[in-house]
Amino acid sequence: MSRARRLYHSLISGYAVLFANVIFSLAQVPLALSYLSKPEFALWALASQLGTYLQLVDFGMSSSISRLLIDHKHQPNEGQYGSTIQTGFLVLLLQGIIILVVGVACSFVLPRWLHLPEGLTEKFQWLMAGLSVLLAVTFFIKMPSHLLEAHQRFDVVNYAQIGLFALNYFVQWICLHRGFGVFSILWGNAAGWLVTAVVTGSASILLGLLPNAAGWGKPTRTRFREIYRYGRDVFWVALGSQLIVASQTVIVTRTIGLDAAAIWSVCTRTYFLLTQLVWRIFDYSFPAFAEMIVLGEKERLQTRFRTLVIITTSLSILGGGIFAIANQPFVHVWTHGKMGWAPGNDALLALWFVLSTVVHCFCGFILATKAIGFMRYIYVLEGAVYLISASVAAHFWGMPGVITMSIFCTAVFTLPYGIWRVSRYFQETIPRLLGRWLWPSLRFGVVFGVIVFFSVILTSRLKQVLLIPALIFVACLGTFFGLRLGLDDCGRDELRQRSPKTLRALLRRLAPRE
Repeated sequence: MSRARRLYHSLISGYAVLFANVIFSLAQVPLALSYLSKPEFALWALASQLGTYLQLVDFGMSSSISRLLIDHKHQPNEGQYGSTIQTGFLVLLLQGIIILVVGVACSFVLPRWLHLPEGLTEKFQWLMAGLSVLLAVTFFIKMPSHLLEAHQRFDVVNYAQIGLFALNYFVQWICLHRGFGVFSILWGNAAGWLVTAVVTGSASILLGLLPNAAGWGKPTRTRFREIYRYGRDVFWVALGSQLIVASQTVIVTRTIGLDAAAIWSVCTRTYFLLTQLVWRIFDYSFPAFAEMIVLGEKERLQTRFRTLVIITTSLSILGGGIFAIANQPFVHVWTHGKMGWAPGNDALLALWFVLSTVVHCFCGFILATKAIGFMRYIYVLEGAVYLISASVAAHFWGMPGVITMSIFCTAVFTLPYGIWRVSRYFQETIPRLLGRWLWPSLRFGVVFGVIVFFSVILTSRLKQVLLIPALIFVACLGTFFGLRLGLDDCGRDELRQRSPKTLRALLRRLAPRE
């Protein structure tokens, strides 16, 4: 398969996973709320997010293994590729053991720091300990997924994830029904991860992604140092990202309370699904960009990457605007009126989403070059400033303060740094880069922002039955202006070439070249 074809397969299967994830998330919350009290549900959400912090023990090594496999995959039987696989497996094994020890230790320390009620402390400890065991096991079985990702076979990983969601929900439902309470999440995760391990492991063998018997080489210190150096830099970026993106539940729990944390978890669920929808376009393109870098295809790389930045940024504007209008009506229906917050919070999240999408593309590209440099400190600095400023803002302004600090820190730290680094890599001035790479999305954002502003005012007065037709109209209007204003000529050409023949004539009218 060509790179483009592998990307399209990955995207199609990726959106199938997203759909499955949406169904899983939509079904999981009402299921949990029907069996758990609000404090227990908040405990569930809190433990899940703390589990993401435990994965920082990865120290960036997983990303390092996948990226370095791309460097050597073109000579699979010369020893370096097999050596990377073996060294990477040993690294993952060690990390799994560290996660187990750290997670169990945290289960005894965190309840007092988070001011958890006495009656929930023991449940939290067992939940965190069990989650730590499961996370440790996932590290032991990660290598097949890294192999598939390095060869741009995300489609296999995605199909495995669809099976994971289905089995996870089914097992959780049985366990909740049988009275397992918050511990049902552990049994559901265990069943889902078992499916993933079987599917990805079998696919790696059947697709011939392993070296032949004589080409395995052996684990070496040189290979470990190579993994460690890149992984160390990725770790600092991941640590900062975690503080920026995944610390809100902890901040809200500590400063406002468990009930507010439950509201945050529910009201931001669609937001994080939206980020997956848009960001996966770059994520699935990462191995292709890395391969172009390895092979020295710089001119093609610049064209492809610029087009991707414009498309994803414009999509984030479209998605963010629809989210700002639709999130609260959706949450009201979804939770039967049990949860909700001020619509202004959704507008702030939409703005943060657009800025974060630009950062995700630009700073993600720097990771593909392996020349991370000072970027690792920028992420950590932003994360540290955010933790302090958001904690203070939460005391005075509540959840709007937490989101506003997210916007401020992203706009001050990682956004300008990412733009500067990409301009240096492609030897373009910053004004020229902003004009060629971000101007189409900016002009679309101004027009669609005005439409969204008036739509929020109008839809707040509509009856619930009229909301869906109104949202469809706004989405169609946004798509029209996105095609007219939010793409460059390369993006329009790519869209017409890759779309079905029946749509090409329509697209030539809706998205003519400038």
